[in-house]
Amino acid sequence: MIVCSCSFSELGALCEEKLFPRCPEITWISQRHGYVINGCMSMTIQKMPDIKDFIAEAFRKRLPVLFIGATGIAVRLLAEHVKDKFLDSPVLVMDVERRFVIPLLSGHVGGANELAVLLAERMGAVPVITTASDVQNKFAIDVFAKRNGFSILNRDAAKQVAVKILCDETARVWVHPSVACTSDGIPPELSLSQATTPPESADIIILSDETAACSEVAYGERCVMLVPKLYCVGIGCKQGKTFDELSAFLEENLSADVLENMCAIASIDLKAHEIGLMELAQFYHVRFVTYTASELAAVQGDFCESDFVREQTGVSNVCERAAVKCAGEGGVLVCKKIAKDGMTVAVAKRKPKIVTWETGANEILKDLK
Repeated sequence: MIVCSCSFSELGALCEEKLFPRCPEITWISQRHGYVINGCMSMTIQKMPDIKDFIAEAFRKRLPVLFIGATGIAVRLLAEHVKDKFLDSPVLVMDVERRFVIPLLSGHVGGANELAVLLAERMGAVPVITTASDVQNKFAIDVFAKRNGFSILNRDAAKQVAVKILCDETARVWVHPSVACTSDGIPPELSLSQATTPPESADIIILSDETAACSEVAYGERCVMLVPKLYCVGIGCKQGKTFDELSAFLEENLSADVLENMCAIASIDLKAHEIGLMELAQFYHVRFVTYTASELAAVQGDFCESDFVREQTGVSNVCERAAVKCAGEGGVLVCKKIAKDGMTVAVAKRKPKIVTWETGANEILKDLK
């Protein structure tokens, strides 16, 4: 993942130098230092960008921002950019003595709470988490949706259900029978049903794509509806392709339905630190997963083969194989390779499934490592 770092003083700059090597899984973009990959400086900038411009660019790409310094300064710099908790950049503050890490914005959907736990663990600091569901160790529907690849159709109802859970009431969850569902780790505050039709008393309805339209009419006023994001997007690209180039390429060639219902971006491991691809995944709030050439070569299917791609990567096709691999068992290629200007994209459709009921801040650490 990528995190943008801003320090307000020389003490803050020294804090950055201690922090970056302790988080090698993070690619840092420092306002003072440029890019820092795997804890090592890969590019030193000659002139620091204006801090306001730096923050504006981070929010445009929805990248996490870490301020090192006073919370008050951070809040004033952020004020004009705060719009929507589902779209805002996750934002955190760390003091210069590295005692506390405070998530300020997008704690759940953006992952600021989980990132705070990670940074605090590495620096021996205290993560100051104030989100009610985390403090009370309760089920959080927005985190559940993110981790399992679902969209929340009605946010107002989600707030009402969250209040019910926080008041120690049981929330009734109905899962469509076609959605694969683990029964392990179901929180005690939830009551689960996979009957043929949802009960009238359901608080949360988890749909398959086929049932979304009719259920929205019947249940949308009084319960939370979750609809699966079904598309895994495989991408290949030449080195150095920017976020703007990749974003424009996707918007030009993929439908709005695919972009709005994307659950992951996949590629070959040679692209694991490709800045443009990492920024693209974080903009869409989806996972960025990569596979080795041998893993991609083992994927079965009718793919567009290329000797040139094989010479460069060790496998004859990246985007189609990565999309199908990411979609998992039952995944189907629904958009074959599209190529332009050194970029390729393909789309596979996955079968919806619930892989975890866990929504606590510590759980996602294993995904960041």
